Amino acid sequence: MLLTRALLSGCRRFRNVLRRGHGEYELRSYQWYQYHTSGLRPPIPVPPTPESVLTAPLASALAIREALQQCRQTSTATSSSSQRVAPGCGLRAAESSGGHEEAGRRLGPQISATTASSDSSSSRMVTPGPRLGSAGNGSGLEMEAQAGGRGMGPDHSKGNLTVNCPDITDLPTLVTVIEDKLPAWAAAGDMASLRDAFLSLAKLGSHGNADTRLLPRALTTLAAAYLPLVPGLRDAFSCVGPLYACAKLGFWEGQLAAALLERLGRDGGELMQRADGEGHGKLWWSVSTAPQELIALAGGALHTSATCLEQMRPSELSSKVCSNILLACARLQRRHDPLLHHLTACLVQLPDADRQALANSLYALGELAEGCGHKPREQDLERLGGRVLERMQQQQGSGRQDGSHGDLESFKPQELSNMLLGCAKLGFSNPDLLHSLTAALVCRNQRLKEQDLANTIHALGKLAKDCGHKPREQDLQRLGSKVHRRLKRLDDGRQDGSHGNS
Repeated sequence: MLLTRALLSGCRRFRNVLRRGHGEYELRSYQWYQYHTSGLRPPIPVPPTPESVLTAPLASALAIREALQQCRQTSTATSSSSQRVAPGCGLRAAESSGGHEEAGRRLGPQISATTASSDSSSSRMVTPGPRLGSAGNGSGLEMEAQAGGRGMGPDHSKGNLTVNCPDITDLPTLVTVIEDKLPAWAAAGDMASLRDAFLSLAKLGSHGNADTRLLPRALTTLAAAYLPLVPGLRDAFSCVGPLYACAKLGFWEGQLAAALLERLGRDGGELMQRADGEGHGKLWWSVSTAPQELIALAGGALHTSATCLEQMRPSELSSKVCSNILLACARLQRRHDPLLHHLTACLVQLPDADRQALANSLYALGELAEGCGHKPREQDLERLGGRVLERMQQQQGSGRQDGSHGDLESFKPQELSNMLLGCAKLGFSNPDLLHSLTAALVCRNQRLKEQDLANTIHALGKLAKDCGHKPREQDLQRLGSKVHRRLKRLDDGRQDGSHGNS
């Protein structure tokens, strides 16, 4: 009887080891990676294989937990006094050099992005969000998507493992929580918490005052924990969410982004076939900001996504999704007329199309016309121009045209000048729309940026030459006055600088 009980007990113990073996392997491999990259020697000398975990009864969760605790204590004791080590993580922060350099693929002279170089060999940070500009080296319109979005999946609460990352409002606290809870999340397969951590980093890290030293460290550790889970992901948002976070923060080092794109394109794009409109929009936006070598990996996922999008009704898409995909196609110089026609038609049918979506779409269609030869259907272009004009007339009626507050958010100068540029590249010479755009620009109380002025002058000149458009005399005079004042300020600034140097 005693022998039988011992055998049954041993079988149950071995079965439990089998059940949690995969999670323990990921946890131990992840922890080994942390300490290997930090230069410290962990108690576990090499990353164990899955077989060693499954067949060694001594590799229990308790033993691993004790080993990890020893690693943390060793890391804390040996770290330099100037180096802060967050709880539960021995990975050292990547220190940014603070330098900035020009980067990103330009769409003719219109697209620009800026990168912040880093000393770290494990991460590269790009300033958040690509901006599509205008003639010259303009900044253009930001293709923006919210870091939140649809549900993050089922709740995988396991005791105190789950932390509501979206409720954390400051980056240092978020990074500390992630580094403290990450081993437990990875071991438990808590996909909801891992996704929330990525998206929360994208939300807080895209602020202009974000600490550039914290982001590479947090993203590197999070990516190392998420990478082993990618082959088994079962829904599109588990891939698109982290991919979008990497794109939002410009984090392309390591293998995570490539693994996510390969998973999305696997099995004929099975995951993308079940994605919603927001998932498709985030995929296109993310790929449009990626390095060229990653864009090549996204072909299968984008092809499947385009096929699915063409079958979606306007009610299944939002104006932001439509405009972001149009902008992504412009950046990628990807002409697929059925998709572009469908997105434009859906956008103009949406009654709640917002200001930014209308402006971005008109501008993107101009870029696609000039760069790829795409020609929007005349009825869609007329309806889009009509929606913009209707929005501007509503702003005038609510008192927003002069910049005062009201129920409607007015178009920004950058959006107005880029819409003029889009009309010029499309050869779209609707007089009412062009006059309204020009008047809205020159009548504003706030100063226009040099790029907005340059865009406006370039667009009006092209419209006059190609379409015979004649701006109203008073608008030209006001525009000329703004240009004259801006040039005078620039000259005064140069003179002050030269006197100061002398």
